[in-house]
Amino acid sequence: MSKNKKYVFLITTITILFLLVLSYINGLLQSQVGDRDFAIQRDKNITQIQIIPPEKNQTIKLKKDEDQLWRIDNNYNANDAAVRDLIRTVNNFSVRYPVPVNDRDMINDKLENGGTTIKIFTDDYLFNFFGLIELFKISRETRAFILGENIIDDNDEIIGTYARMVNSVKPYVIYRPGFGGVKNVFTTKKHVWFDPVIIDLEPEEIREIKIVSNESPEQSFILKIDKANLFGFYDLKNKLISDNFSIDTSKVQMFLFSFNELFYESLLKDDAYLKSEKLIFDDYAYKVVVYDRKGNRYCFYSYRKQLEDGDNKNDLDYDPDRFYIELENGHRALAKYFVFGRVFRNLSFFKLKK
Repeated sequence: MSKNKKYVFLITTITILFLLVLSYINGLLQSQVGDRDFAIQRDKNITQIQIIPPEKNQTIKLKKDEDQLWRIDNNYNANDAAVRDLIRTVNNFSVRYPVPVNDRDMINDKLENGGTTIKIFTDDYLFNFFGLIELFKISRETRAFILGENIIDDNDEIIGTYARMVNSVKPYVIYRPGFGGVKNVFTTKKHVWFDPVIIDLEPEEIREIKIVSNESPEQSFILKIDKANLFGFYDLKNKLISDNFSIDTSKVQMFLFSFNELFYESLLKDDAYLKSEKLIFDDYAYKVVVYDRKGNRYCFYSYRKQLEDGDNKNDLDYDPDRFYIELENGHRALAKYFVFGRVFRNLSFFKLKK
């Protein structure tokens, strides 16, 4: 290699290294936040939110997966509406006023010993040359602050919440314009964050459906659909049974569309769960198992709900409007037949009427 080429190579290498170092420093500078910079700009893609209470075993971890869907604790779908409201709150944080100097020690002590730590991560780049060149995408902790108690004024209105950056000693009162305090948005009640949608599949995504009728076992069936959209009915021992009767294909298609946006009304906790223990039937009515073409499995049990005192019985011994769902993760929910009734089908439903 000639001397000129060596010089060109050396200068080019030094220039590239200089630009990389400069972009890295620029990225670090951009990631620095002030004592009162609680809000995150809307153009920042939030990828993870951690809500860490003093009782660490109650920590909530919300994180986007590879499909950009929010998950809770990496295991379950998160409630999109609740997460969106949380992000809107983060985007609209405002400082109402700084805590007076004379009160700082007291508020800081409360924050340290009883506050909830919030950590927010956003998409970033390891090397960012003033937005012109961005290399090596990463998820970076953008905010870390501690939330304290809400503040109530003389009119019993919540006007704000004590908060302080983790690495600061200056607490502030923050709020979301139009909503007041923000503490309740960062709840550690896990059931708030669960997605109420149990199954949300289009017909072409479904590979197999298993309906077990505990009240009429002979009406149980397995419906299998191949990639060519050809289907067959099987008994619970996997023996083909659809050769024995003519199938109403229009009802099969209608049935497959029934597994879109199946959602419960509310997840039962505390007093609501204890109340359900007195109203739930002992044996399940239906067991529903669905497999999609990606190999994912969805399963739940339905239980009839007894009528409560004062309900119009209509000659029924169970509630005709609502029932209970048991999920495989151990949770129990209240649901409506209006939403799920189209799923609870017996084998005879699909027989072509002559």
